Amino acid sequence: MSTISNFLYPSTPLYLRREPKGDGKIFIVDREWTVKFDRDGETIDFTIPKEFGTDGPSIPPRLQSFIQWLGPQFEASVVHDKMCADRSPFWPSDVAADVFHEALKASPVNPVKRQAMYLAVRCFGPRWG
Repeated sequence: MSTISNFLYPSTPLYLRREPKGDGKIFIVDREWTVKFDRDGETIDFTIPKEFGTDGPSIPPRLQSFIQWLGPQFEASVVHDKMCADRSPFWPSDVAADVFHEALKASPVNPVKRQAMYLAVRCFGPRWG
């Protein structure tokens, strides 16, 4: 099992444009955006490319009154969406969930909400690898 730590957002903001598409992707990354984190002690630069489409966080209906769709967790959800889209053997779903968790920790997300979102992704999110 991998250990993910030291998640760092870049100093530049995540630029998105709203562009509803037929595939459900609502936001398009307007500029390449790279986050950093450690995986088993090795620093990883993970890039979200320009033109990547995201639908933002998938929040179950029962949690929507507790967790707003557009909030401080949005950037973490874009990172997780990119890992899900790649479905790389280097990023199996458990690692992607742990990266999401670390990204949430680096955001101003309430710890209770953070744990609820992480557990939802870990238990009900997509699986691969």
